[in-house]
Amino acid sequence: MIVVKLAFRNLVRNGKKNLTIGILIALGIAMMFVGNAIFDGTDSGIRRTFIDSFTADVSISASSEESFSIFGNETPVIGELSTVPTIVPYDEVLKAAVAKRGVAKTASVVSGLIGIELRDKREAVPVFGVDGDGYFACFPGIDILKGSRISGSQPGIMLTEKRAADIEKLTGKPLVIGEPVQADVLTAKGFQIREVPLTGIFRYPVGNETLDRIVILDVTTLRSLYGLTLGVDTSAIATKSQTGLLDKSVNDLFDTGDATAQTASGITITDVEKNLKETEKRNELLKVDTGAWDFILLRLEPGVNSALFVQSLNKELSSKGWAVKVADWRHTAGNSALFIYWLGIIFNIGFLIIAIAGTIIIINTLVIAVLERTGEIGTMRAIGASTGFVRKLLLAEMMSLSVAAGIAGIVVGILAVLALSRTGVALHNPILVSLFGTTVLRPQVTFTGILRHLGVAFLIGAISSMYPVRLALRIQPVRAIATE
Repeated sequence: MIVVKLAFRNLVRNGKKNLTIGILIALGIAMMFVGNAIFDGTDSGIRRTFIDSFTADVSISASSEESFSIFGNETPVIGELSTVPTIVPYDEVLKAAVAKRGVAKTASVVSGLIGIELRDKREAVPVFGVDGDGYFACFPGIDILKGSRISGSQPGIMLTEKRAADIEKLTGKPLVIGEPVQADVLTAKGFQIREVPLTGIFRYPVGNETLDRIVILDVTTLRSLYGLTLGVDTSAIATKSQTGLLDKSVNDLFDTGDATAQTASGITITDVEKNLKETEKRNELLKVDTGAWDFILLRLEPGVNSALFVQSLNKELSSKGWAVKVADWRHTAGNSALFIYWLGIIFNIGFLIIAIAGTIIIINTLVIAVLERTGEIGTMRAIGASTGFVRKLLLAEMMSLSVAAGIAGIVVGILAVLALSRTGVALHNPILVSLFGTTVLRPQVTFTGILRHLGVAFLIGAISSMYPVRLALRIQPVRAIATE
């Protein structure tokens, strides 16, 4: 207790010097607090926007050597066509995911990149093929402005508010629900074109370049564009009598006996027309594969830790031998969400470098302060104060100063954040809007952030006090008294 009293007395007695050190620490903590508050608020906003709009909390997709997000290939190779691999076996994977405790809702998606043409305006766009019955229930953030949502697997396409406005501005006419939209895609199987009606116009909670480009298409049309058809004639399975030749020898296969010339008249135009009219077999082969899905999206119940859920589900699915992977919302969204995450890390690394430079300045200041107290420290040693007592006293002084300055810096940072959150920081640059996922930055104060920066202040005090304390303990009492 006496150490604490002496420490506070010394801090007050050397108020001017300590004030300078305290201001340096407080300013650094305040700047770091505001910067991280901006990133925390942005990350929280992006998280809610993405989860409520198209990524959900967790996604399941097929394992692949290439990196795929819900928007497609993250590292496309020039000159090569790549599509998102489908989940196999889909039904079993979905059943295992739904049975997992903590899952509230699910939605499945086929994603890709297609071209759409409406009123002579053609553009390549990211597309989500969905079954409307479950998809929109999973994503309440989607706001239908005009028309209606896609119902079930009925043909239809939905455009964002921004894309619809651009088309209307270009053509000078408002879009009409029901007018035809041409969708096309070039895959390894060739060039495919489909025409679907415009079903509705929608918007996401936050508009940016990435979200404004998305179109929502019925999954049946998208599957047919990508050639995800059955392609199997189940009626043509060979019977036992038809496979009898498999039991014969090779010589028997070529021993046909005497050949008799056939007198058939050949194929007539009537036969051709008859075959063209018989479309049942062709339609059977062209049926889309209703089990082809690229992503299973999971909305978790409130309070469920998504990181632990991802780890647990990944382990469970891998143990069954299924070639699938489980990812959180950030990796599901891909580069658009990961960029802001890494930008925050880069910011903290940059601040760490500045903090190291500031710590060096603080250490030098503390060294000078210790040297000026040589006589005081020597006197304490001469009257019987142990090295442990002196060490505790100096550490108490420096740690108290650092923590007090850190608290002051956090208070200043909180006040600055509250002021900025009321007005917000407007973003007008489209690149920044796309990067941060919003047009207005609103910093966010979190309890975790307060504890984190308080820990930084404590760490600065601990590191800064190491060398000055060591230097003080080297002071010889006789020499110190002589200089006094």
